[in-house]
Amino acid sequence: MNKRETLMTQEYFDEEVKYETETIEDFQNDLLDLHDANPKDVASFLYSIFRKNCELFFLKYSQGEDIALLKNNLNDIVDAFEKYSSHPSAEKIKFDDGQEDYETSLWLISIAILLNIEDHNFNRLLVCIGNEGEDELFEALVATRIIGRKTAKKLIYLKEYNLLLDATKGAHNGINIQQFLLSWYGNMKQCYWYDNHKGKDGGGFFGYWCWEAAAVAVAFNIDDTRFRDMKYYPKDMADFARELANG
Repeated sequence: MNKRETLMTQEYFDEEVKYETETIEDFQNDLLDLHDANPKDVASFLYSIFRKNCELFFLKYSQGEDIALLKNNLNDIVDAFEKYSSHPSAEKIKFDDGQEDYETSLWLISIAILLNIEDHNFNRLLVCIGNEGEDELFEALVATRIIGRKTAKKLIYLKEYNLLLDATKGAHNGINIQQFLLSWYGNMKQCYWYDNHKGKDGGGFFGYWCWEAAAVAVAFNIDDTRFRDMKYYPKDMADFARELANG
């Protein structure tokens, strides 16, 4: 197994994958003892399990895991997300409440597109995310898999994502994604994982990957020659998705 993320060692990712896997198992076991707990505490616990499953997926990609095997981890994310979002005390995602939830939602729908997740699970993911018709970039990606949703007339985070949205519309799309990738990390300062690699012992770092750039490149059939070797672009995932699309 050869790591894809250059900022940490192979040993770091191997250890983090092991730790996160064990933590999720512990959390799931602890959840069995929370039947009489405050509903908000249960919802918080379910959210933590969902987040841990997301981070485990990102870690495994960074570690060098076979991409075909990552589909199982994506299904685990959908299961955990559904358990959280269906809980009565769960907080609904609102894209305009903060960039972090928006970015996570964009990541998940992008990964679902890249791995060509089954329609049933794709729709389950959409139900968990909600926000139908709220954001133009999100809906542009979803529309490559699902028809009949509400259309969106605005891009909520214009400064951060306008170049990527422009790429979905056909004009200078390769250049737009290249420019988007150049500014992507600097525009993520509101996200909890920003600069995690600078923390003690890695700070919970799981890799910096711009899944949405790959999803737009693949879903809109954009040649990625111009930007495929840039930082943050998950080219192995994009190549895998193109191979799936070509049969």
